[in-house]
Amino acid sequence: MNIQPAQKPALFVIDMQNDFIEDDGWVIKSRGYPYTSKQKTMLYEGCRTLIKAAHDAGAPVIYTRTVLRADGLDSAYSFKRAGSYLVEGTWGAQIVDALTPKPTDIILQKTGHSAFQFTPLHRILRNLDVDSLILTGGPLYESVNATGRDSSAYGYPAFAVPDALYPVDYANPQFLRMRMRNLSMTEGLYRLRTPRELGLSYGPRPLPDWRALLPKSCLLLIDLQNGFVRREGFATGPHELWPEYVYREEEYQRLLANNVKLIRWAHERSLPVINARVVVRPDSINSALYAESQRRLTAAAPTGGCFAGDWNSEFAEEIAPRDNDIELIKHGHSAFAFTILDRMLSNLGVKQCIVTGGNIAGCIEETLRDGNAQGYSMVVVTDATYRPGDPRLELMASECAIVCADEITDVGSPMFEVSGE
Repeated sequence: MNIQPAQKPALFVIDMQNDFIEDDGWVIKSRGYPYTSKQKTMLYEGCRTLIKAAHDAGAPVIYTRTVLRADGLDSAYSFKRAGSYLVEGTWGAQIVDALTPKPTDIILQKTGHSAFQFTPLHRILRNLDVDSLILTGGPLYESVNATGRDSSAYGYPAFAVPDALYPVDYANPQFLRMRMRNLSMTEGLYRLRTPRELGLSYGPRPLPDWRALLPKSCLLLIDLQNGFVRREGFATGPHELWPEYVYREEEYQRLLANNVKLIRWAHERSLPVINARVVVRPDSINSALYAESQRRLTAAAPTGGCFAGDWNSEFAEEIAPRDNDIELIKHGHSAFAFTILDRMLSNLGVKQCIVTGGNIAGCIEETLRDGNAQGYSMVVVTDATYRPGDPRLELMASECAIVCADEITDVGSPMFEVSGE
């Protein structure tokens, strides 16, 4: 890669730490799939090549380290369930010897997946006048993906290089396209396989019992707006962004009916109902969505977009908020990003979010990730989300409970009386 100084990129070396990569590290020992010497050489050489290019071009090199307390209290995600590793002061938390930072490099310490979350990174990048990010390191679909997602939310294009990422030989190109949509990525440099093909397991990461948490739950409806669920909507296709998609009205009527049933269920039990919707300016300058994709989407749609006052941005009539329901306006994918949702949930005493709406591949997935990072149990109602039948739901099973509407509404009031005591 030839880095041009005028482009003002920063090179990120993400979590290249002993516990993640070395044979004696916690991840390798506990999960049992050590890298071969060839794989390590390829990974290290890929990173070193980019680091040298960045140094030669005068571009900033930023190393990130995930460092946690031994008891996991400062962890922004579920390390505590997985075990004690990446602990401050231990060998496992150190950057691998093969990629020792220079004194002029920046080392950023974090406690979660994204290098932006709970860190001064955005301020650092602004002070450095950086306009784009080049991502190396890993883990690929956790820290790299989360950093790339937040990068786009803050307005920095992000690029990733496959032969400088780990886990090596981990996910096929289709998987990368599904999970790394905020990153530009070169594909085909080597054969990638899914964890299932490799027979890998992430070990026991038990999810909370969602039924036990129902009394402290909220119903979070995401983007059930005309533009996304009506045949005449701007995003129901087909158009250039998803020409293969076919809108089936009966499927959307079914998911709306299930949402109506869930709303009634929540109201009967005095649980908070939160209706989130995305509203952006026509020029997208207030959009935390991937801005260029948003511009292409609205340009390709003959009926407009989710603009304030536009029919597309309004809630579908069936699920429109009632007097005591909460309406949340957002400008991007996640219902947590740049909103007061976390503050409201805390004030309401909510411990679990029951999530419906869509889009599964965007707003649902990223709301789940941020909800987990904030410490909430997350539940997705598969037959109350869109697009119906999206295979990405299977990929979310390790992050949330996946249930159908009837499983929730069939839970009667006696459970609430007992659990609420």
